[in-house]
Amino acid sequence: NFWGVELAYSDTPRIARTAGDAPAQGLTLSLLGKTQLMPSVGLYGRLGTTYGRSEPSAPAAARFGPSADRRFGLSFGAGLSFDFTPQLSATLQWDSTEASLVSGGRDPVRSTSLGLKYRY
Repeated sequence: NFWGVELAYSDTPRIARTAGDAPAQGLTLSLLGKTQLMPSVGLYGRLGTTYGRSEPSAPAAARFGPSADRRFGLSFGAGLSFDFTPQLSATLQWDSTEASLVSGGRDPVRSTSLGLKYRY
């Protein structure tokens, strides 16, 4: 009950960069760990890797070449969950993923999310 595996897919239609816009996709595989802090409050974290792929827009392809960028990057996150009932819980999560960018760099993409989970 303390360990799990997560497989996630992300598709970003456009990441704005000075070199031009770049659509990006990624497939993430992570190991999850969780623990209960109190009967209704849990803490969880994840650590894994993302295989990312981005392709340049027309202006970026003209400046940097038409090839797509594909590589692995680090992905990690942490969160808190609060159980209202055995079926209903709220989550607050922070994530960071290294995104492969056409400009040759690897920038972290960070996000914070607030969620509501219903188990049936």
